[in-house]
Amino acid sequence: MSDNLPPLLPCPFCGNKANIAMANEKHDHSGGYFIACPACDASTGLRYAMGDDPRPLLVEQWNRRAAIEADRVSRDVPAEWFALLAEARQYVYDEEGYCIEPDLACAIEDVDAMLSAAPQPQPVQAQPSGWQPISTAPDDMTEPVMVFWIDSDGAPMREFDYKEDGCWMGWHEHAEHVHVIGGHGVSYTPPYTHWMPLPSPPAEQAQKEE
Repeated sequence: MSDNLPPLLPCPFCGNKANIAMANEKHDHSGGYFIACPACDASTGLRYAMGDDPRPLLVEQWNRRAAIEADRVSRDVPAEWFALLAEARQYVYDEEGYCIEPDLACAIEDVDAMLSAAPQPQPVQAQPSGWQPISTAPDDMTEPVMVFWIDSDGAPMREFDYKEDGCWMGWHEHAEHVHVIGGHGVSYTPPYTHWMPLPSPPAEQAQKEE
């Protein structure tokens, strides 16, 4: 039998990477082969040499389960779902490794595929705090923010405004009003240099509003 086998992935049950190995139940290698984790005693079932080397199939079985577990963790799929599939697989193959329940095997693979296709959890983006450069303001806002600029007299100015489709709506309405009444000197481009998100309302006040 060839020893040119793929490396074994970490244990799918405890994550151990050390000393995971394939062994034979008998010292003379006449028995069934299995893969075991020394940290948690998890192991595959026995597979026997029935004309073909059973070890590549064992490695594939172990690594597939390890890859599925790693994918489950990354997608935050409940471990109980995969535990049920692992239990069901025990009834698919006989001791020699032959599939005796093809319909069940197909059903298990279909469920595996659906679980593997579960959407990845989206990382939660940290809410910016403090003054931010105006260029970083999002083009669409669900609530007002505070904006800052220095006026022509050198005085620091603060105001509330919000953006919709890239337009600062408060300033746009102000400039529109000035132009309607015949005023001059107000650009539709706001002079804002910085913006800052508003803090969450006090808990007590929020409860009263609810």
